[in-house]
Amino acid sequence: MGDRERRWGCDLKISRLGSPRGRWAVSAKNRDFEFRDQIQSAALTVINNIDEGFERRTEKDFEHFFDQAKGSSGEVRSMLYLAEDRHYAAPQLASDLRARYAMHTTSIGAPASRLGNP
Repeated sequence: MGDRERRWGCDLKISRLGSPRGRWAVSAKNRDFEFRDQIQSAALTVINNIDEGFERRTEKDFEHFFDQAKGSSGEVRSMLYLAEDRHYAAPQLASDLRARYAMHTTSIGAPASRLGNP
């Protein structure tokens, strides 16, 4: 854990939430590649923005990239509602994943809150 991670008390486990592997199951019959690509891209953007935020030199950049990660997490939750509506994901799976992303969104927002911005 680096200085910034220690300083802000960030749990780096939150960066693992973005991984679509093992967390997103689409019916084998689903051929909606655009939808699949979009939700995977949003999920990967969560981790990439967290990692990029930790690499930045200023607190303003750090906050910016965490804010971007938080937005991408919201996009994943939105896509999960759509997945449920389109019957790409079982209601329970979609609900469980939305709950997980909501919990992680709170964790992602914590470092920015410590900087004085909700």
